[in-house]
Amino acid sequence: MRTTTSSLSSTAKRILVGELLEKGYSVEEIMDITGVTEHTVYNWKRKIKQGGIDALNVKNHGGALPKLNELQTEELKTILQTGAIAYGFQNDRWCAKQIAQVIKEKFNVEYHHRYIPRLMQRLGYSYQKPTTQSQKRSQEKIEHWRKYTLRKIKKRQKMTA
Repeated sequence: MRTTTSSLSSTAKRILVGELLEKGYSVEEIMDITGVTEHTVYNWKRKIKQGGIDALNVKNHGGALPKLNELQTEELKTILQTGAIAYGFQNDRWCAKQIAQVIKEKFNVEYHHRYIPRLMQRLGYSYQKPTTQSQKRSQEKIEHWRKYTLRKIKKRQKMTA
């Protein structure tokens, strides 16, 4: 019987494994209690031997710091909410290249347009593709085609099948 501790954070699960190891539980028992793999238990056991239970705390692995500070990020959000036309573009749809241009002009920070979707996601925005329809579209012609032409096509298919 395996009882998993999926509701625990990764750090809490690591600490729990460390405490169980120190209390003398076997690897199999720890696997059953926590739901982690044998390989993981042995890795964490090795870390405890090298640096104690504190070695199991999750560490920030760094990465580049954001190029825009919080104030700039809030200003960018305001610009995006105001709309592309208000900023001077021809239509009100933001695209990645336009956003990169705004960031360069306002904050003198360069972002590649391919990174912009990730930045927008971090800011709480999601990709949205507008649905477009031809301005020549006629609902009457569509209904006529469905009613007459489509029926003829379906009848031909039945007769040839």
